[in-house]
Amino acid sequence: MNIVPIHRFDGELVLEKIDLKRLRYFLAVAEAGSFSRAAERLNVAQSHLSRQIMSLENALSHRLFVRRARHVELTDAGQILLAETTLITQKLDSLPERMNQASAGATGSLCVGLTASGTFYPIVGRVIESLVRQRPQLSLNFSIAARAQLIEAIVDRRVQACFAPIATLASSDVRVDHLVTDPILLAIPKTHRLAGRREVDLAEIADEPFVLSERSWAPDTHDEIMAACQKAGFFPRVVCQTPQDVSALLLASAGVAITFVPASIRAVNTENLHFALITGGLLKTSLALITRADEHIASVSLLRKRALAIASSMRMNHVEVSAH
Repeated sequence: MNIVPIHRFDGELVLEKIDLKRLRYFLAVAEAGSFSRAAERLNVAQSHLSRQIMSLENALSHRLFVRRARHVELTDAGQILLAETTLITQKLDSLPERMNQASAGATGSLCVGLTASGTFYPIVGRVIESLVRQRPQLSLNFSIAARAQLIEAIVDRRVQACFAPIATLASSDVRVDHLVTDPILLAIPKTHRLAGRREVDLAEIADEPFVLSERSWAPDTHDEIMAACQKAGFFPRVVCQTPQDVSALLLASAGVAITFVPASIRAVNTENLHFALITGGLLKTSLALITRADEHIASVSLLRKRALAIASSMRMNHVEVSAH
């Protein structure tokens, strides 16, 4: 039996359940204005229809119709029930379509996480644009945080997916899909002695002051930079640490020190900066789409499908990243 929840009056339950068939009978009588005409439309006996309406009136403790000689009229209470019943039937009639849309990821909401530097990867904008174009009714929300915080939010289901650097040791609860690889560039002021060089060997910057983003934002990238510098025979002289790559880039632009940034982030401020590749392509970072391993939400599946397709297309049409 189909049921719908009911309201309370004066703190007491007026009806534990409403049989949807009785509501359909009520709606038929209200629209026909006659028990006999409604019974014909419903293909039921008029006596049966009358009993069902009386049962509904008794359950609601309100008369719904005023019986006239040749027709019936809705009472004030009946007018209220008619309005509510119309809404209920409209909702139920559209339910299959709405469920199909939800199953296809066309509706609902999706929270996407981003790291600060991840917002500058071209693929992120392309994936979001593609998703919005395909599913315009889908509501998108965004959360910007460090990768570790985003992964924790995904595990806790507060965020459904995130674009972030690939994690070496990710939780078994998450799935990590590699999307693109980005070279890490050396960002130096245009007045620097190495400005104008396409490539720079790490040994050439051993005595330079550095500004680096804090390790907590991208531990793997931070450790890779430190390891590469040590392999080149020096330990970076860090004069300032910033919360994220963007801040480090701005300080480098101000001439405070030099820094390392993913190639995608160089668009933030290039007026006073020169970007150079590290000789041998020693330093790279990779962007991934991270989701729950057991995620079942259709919109997340669609996001993942679009991200992987766009990433594959970008790799097929790959052009070497230059310093400029």
